Amino acid sequence: MTTSLKGILCMCLGVLFLALGDAVSKWLGEVHSPLQIIFFRALVSLPLIALLAHFAGGLRKLRTKRPGCTFCAA
Repeated sequence: MTTSLKGILCMCLGVLFLALGDAVSKWLGEVHSPLQIIFFRALVSLPLIALLAHFAGGLRKLRTKRPGCTFCAA
């Protein structure tokens, strides 16, 4: 599989998961408060992000190379 195809698939999966997350949040918003939805969304996503970072080379991969530089030119 080429690098371009991997990138396209990752983007498609990312958009799919964002759309699904939005739909589930709206569905749950009918019966739960927004704070509960945000809390449980973070509770589920944080371990998944940590797991992905672990397999990508450790949690140090999440560290920025330029701390404090919000709008610096590359």
